[in-house]
Amino acid sequence: MKSYPPPRLFRIPELAILVASHLTRGDISRLMRTSRQMYHTMAPIFFHNLSTSFHFKRDDSGVLLENSRGLEALARNAQHVREWDTGILFFNYYYHASAPFRTSNNDSIAPTAVLRAAPQKPLSGLVQLFAPRRPDDVYELIALPQMTWLTRIDLNLIWNPRECNCRYPFPDYLNASTTLFRICEILRLLPRLCQLDICGLVIKDSGSARLFTLTLLKMTQLRRLNITLSRLWTYSGIRTLLFDNLPPSIERLYIGGTNSCVLAGDSGLEADNSDNRAMEAAQDPVMSTTKLANLQDLALDDWQESTTKEQFLSLFARCPGLKTLKLKQPSAPSGVDGADIGRVCPDLRDITFDGSRDMDGNDKWLFEVMESLPENQMESLEFQSASRCRLDDVTAVRTLLRHSGSLWQIKIISPVASSAVRMILEMCTALEVLQISHSTVDLCDAIASPWACTKMTSLTLSIKISPSSSPPGTEFVPSYLQNPSTPLSAAEKDIFTQLEVFYQQIGKLTGLRHLNIGRAEYSEHGLVVGRSPLRDRPLPGMLILPTNRADRPGFLDVLGGLSKLETVGGAIFPETVDGKMPEFTISDNDRSVLMSDTSLSSLSLEIVQLIADRLNQHSLYQCSLVCHPWHSAFESSFWRSVQLLSYIRFENPSPSLEALTRNLHHIRQLATSDPTLIHHLAFHQSALSQLQFLKLYLFGNKSSFFTTESPEVDMARGNNTKAISRILEGCHNLQVLNLWITDWFQQEGKAVGFQEIMSACPTGSLESIILTFETRDPIHFPQDPSQSVREYQSDVVDQQKRLLPFIALQNVLINAGNYLMHPSKLAFLARCPNLVKLELESSNECVLMDLADLLQAFCPNLVDLVWSSYRGYKDEYTAAVLRSSRLGWRVLSPCHGSFGPLSYEAVVRSGETLEELDMIVCGSGSGEAHRSFFLDLFCIARNLRMLIGLEDELRHLHEIAAEVHAEMAFNQHIESGGGRTWVLGPMMKYMQMQVVGVPRPDVVCRVNGTPLRPWMVEQLDDSRRYEVQRWIYEQLGRMTGLEELVLGMIDICLDDVGDYMPEEDDGDAELSLTELEDGMEEDGWLNRLINYQSLEFSLESGLELLGGMKMMRSLDVKATTHRIGVAELEWMHVHWPKLKEIKGLITERKWAGDAEEGIKVKQDVEAWMTAHPHEIGGGSGSRVRRGLGRNDTLDLFELCEKAKAAHDIHSFNYFVDGVIVEERVGFAGEVEGTEGVICTEDGA
Repeated sequence: MKSYPPPRLFRIPELAILVASHLTRGDISRLMRTSRQMYHTMAPIFFHNLSTSFHFKRDDSGVLLENSRGLEALARNAQHVREWDTGILFFNYYYHASAPFRTSNNDSIAPTAVLRAAPQKPLSGLVQLFAPRRPDDVYELIALPQMTWLTRIDLNLIWNPRECNCRYPFPDYLNASTTLFRICEILRLLPRLCQLDICGLVIKDSGSARLFTLTLLKMTQLRRLNITLSRLWTYSGIRTLLFDNLPPSIERLYIGGTNSCVLAGDSGLEADNSDNRAMEAAQDPVMSTTKLANLQDLALDDWQESTTKEQFLSLFARCPGLKTLKLKQPSAPSGVDGADIGRVCPDLRDITFDGSRDMDGNDKWLFEVMESLPENQMESLEFQSASRCRLDDVTAVRTLLRHSGSLWQIKIISPVASSAVRMILEMCTALEVLQISHSTVDLCDAIASPWACTKMTSLTLSIKISPSSSPPGTEFVPSYLQNPSTPLSAAEKDIFTQLEVFYQQIGKLTGLRHLNIGRAEYSEHGLVVGRSPLRDRPLPGMLILPTNRADRPGFLDVLGGLSKLETVGGAIFPETVDGKMPEFTISDNDRSVLMSDTSLSSLSLEIVQLIADRLNQHSLYQCSLVCHPWHSAFESSFWRSVQLLSYIRFENPSPSLEALTRNLHHIRQLATSDPTLIHHLAFHQSALSQLQFLKLYLFGNKSSFFTTESPEVDMARGNNTKAISRILEGCHNLQVLNLWITDWFQQEGKAVGFQEIMSACPTGSLESIILTFETRDPIHFPQDPSQSVREYQSDVVDQQKRLLPFIALQNVLINAGNYLMHPSKLAFLARCPNLVKLELESSNECVLMDLADLLQAFCPNLVDLVWSSYRGYKDEYTAAVLRSSRLGWRVLSPCHGSFGPLSYEAVVRSGETLEELDMIVCGSGSGEAHRSFFLDLFCIARNLRMLIGLEDELRHLHEIAAEVHAEMAFNQHIESGGGRTWVLGPMMKYMQMQVVGVPRPDVVCRVNGTPLRPWMVEQLDDSRRYEVQRWIYEQLGRMTGLEELVLGMIDICLDDVGDYMPEEDDGDAELSLTELEDGMEEDGWLNRLINYQSLEFSLESGLELLGGMKMMRSLDVKATTHRIGVAELEWMHVHWPKLKEIKGLITERKWAGDAEEGIKVKQDVEAWMTAHPHEIGGGSGSRVRRGLGRNDTLDLFELCEKAKAAHDIHSFNYFVDGVIVEERVGFAGEVEGTEGVICTEDGA
């Protein structure tokens, strides 16, 4: 029996806050919905942290602002907000929305006194409209009270593509002065603000600087300030001005810069230094001496404003209580004495210095600061310098040794003397983190004395082993790894004696979590010596267990105490002859992976295989190196797929090639372009009997390391065709063959040996063949079909017919990438009696008739054709291929520009069998044959499920989508006595076409309100306006299973119309289309981009005839003259319950000639969409979101218990077959402006 926390638990605020700290925002929201008391308890916690930023993809970012209800909930709970994270777009919305709550009596800084131009006043009305981004945007400006209880603001002004997700854009957010004024006006009304973070701030003139600094000076409660200024738009001197006008309450300060794209910089602003002198004259000529007594943490990024030693020291003189100092790329004037800084800041404990970009910088003063501080006071030092000045012993003793009892962290990314590191290890007793980079520590220094830093949790070093067993820049295999192994020399024994002491030192660091020991060697100036083959030289014996073999030393046992180790890196990986292992991580549950010989004997082979199938190649390699049982278990999976990239070449016999040869029997998938490897595999064809996938792409002859002492003379001469044929003869289980046929598939005399290769293919297992032709010899490729060598073609076909057929082959893809393919390459189709699908790409015209003959004669089961090409073909050749299916096409995708009457007729012949048609036709316009084709097809294609006119979201100018002329179709129906009726029915799932030719006397203008051009509309019978449309609706209404109906115009590819684009695009899509049409018309190109004679989809035109299409999910009416209004949306809400979107819904109907009426309809539609933010349909999809959800449903007992505890839950939802059939308010209160619901799925 389940138990639940008593309700009294949440009545205690402290306990409620403690519980809420372990919950997500979704959990808190669900708790708020259980009762009125829980709502009042959890509301302050839920609204405590407000995130309206779209810079980071977080689950709780912007969720509250999805619709007007969320904004209304925020308005009711503004007093609970304490911390606010926002971007510039919603900040501007808040500024305008909170304007009614800002009175003129508030003490403020007159903007005209410091700015050259006063910013625009906030919007006073609450019904102002701003530019929409999506059809479901919120347009009404909802009043938001001032969040006067704010204690922290994080404002990000840097542009990020996710800012486009904000639904509340205002056109003036690009103005730097306006943005700064709004920030200051909001800040002055926040008396409790303690922390302020602003990223990407633009201060471009003295007036803006004074406004911001005066605002800061009055924020008497401010304790933390993080300011990141735009380096591109900010003038020099602003950092000093900010520093001189800080409130005395400040405790932590960060001033930095950014080069990222700043919103306020997009308007072409430039740094304005014209009145620097006037500003300086207004300031006190004496440097500010006001003490910042509370400042303890100071971080300065790229400080370049202190030109003299006095100015630089004055910064620190004003911070006597400073404890943490972080400097990044500082510019310290010459002559600065660090001792002076140490005297004025005697409490310094943590110092971080980053001078990685300053090659000539002055960084020695930092150690002078440490030397002047009291002993054992420094706790952390992070030092990075590019000056290449080595930290010597004397400096280390004066500074680091002085604080050896208190330093817990030392990170030095700069040259350091080996003896200085020795002193650190021996003397720093409190050290927990040590990182020494760009330096090498001699092994003798590392083991000279016992380490005093036994509390170490992270260690990063580079060790130099002298004399080195593998000098830098050399390939070396230790003697104990050679086969056969040789006894250790005296020098090697001495090395292992020192290494044992070193490993013992590490083994005593029982608290170690991160260990990185490298072997890269550095010069005195921090430069790498040699090519630093770090991962080619593992630490000898470190990961080897001790054995009785004198030639195989191992010291893994001395590391047994490192039970908390999480990550290792550098040169710590197992020693093998050719094994290399990068950094890896040890999980919490498998920390013993390095310490024990883990066994998989308890798992069955099936389980091990399931594990291996979910690991990538790198993970399989790691598993195979753990121990011998793991190697045996994962070896076959590791070699299962071998994908050798184009740049991988075996120019000489190597251990890698030997390893590949040993494991050929494990390979199931192989891809390579190395002819040398192909010839090598030809001598091991028997080991490839289990190969299932083979991809070969040869663009060269084999290398010369093979000898000619071979019984196969052709092989010795480098015959690629012979080698591939031998490989294929051994692949008895090959399923997929992928060949790139190049000029390197040769026989004697440069004759392409394609037929020999196809003759060697396995016949019983091969399921798919992929052929790509890239041969270039024009002699063998006739371009005129009349020149086809029929006699030669016939001989080749007869030769292929005498061979065994490919009984399992069902899929063939042929790609003539350069349109050079000889008809004889298709002869293998005579052996494909079970071919089902053919994909043809970029074929040359001379092969089409031969292809059609072969398919018709030898491929009786072919029903699927995908044909794409950038070229056009003669109509008779296209038609011949389209007639080649004996059974009739089921899936047909011909996408090229060579359709004529014969080709259309050939497709119609398969109308009764067609299930999917993806058809793109290229041309300058749609003719009668194109229109008649679809009308004829719709009258016979009763099995059609998908009609795709243009699959992509963009179309090129020369592409024509599927098109039906409504009046023509209706007239044919009348003239035929009712016989010309569409047979498309419930099987139809997706339809993409354009319905044109609808009589529309109500369309009198273009979409921008200008007169229509004669070529944009046809002369039709306007008296049949509704009669024609109702007949079309009747045809569509029979498709009761239709899910997507795309009738809108496909967006045109802008790359095709670059010369016709308007110079200035104001963002109005309709205006852009009309201007684009005008531009092309002036050039003599009449291309209709808007369908002015489309279906209305209005109730008056017969929309109710589509009431049976209950499965409809998406409707596309872009760039059409539809009349979908609120009445139609309400109808769709009831009759299309699954409808999620209508593309192209919002329009002002300027084409109707009544601008005022069009704007009113648009506003009404937008208001309706705002009230239905999730889905248009009224099904269970949007309602379920308001409930607890499927994963949060309660059983009946739990439901009753919660109802009993809450007392005020009146009603529930109930389900019939999993669908909500009733919905009522769960309790009287409101949560985020939505209804609270508790529901079950058991019908209770």
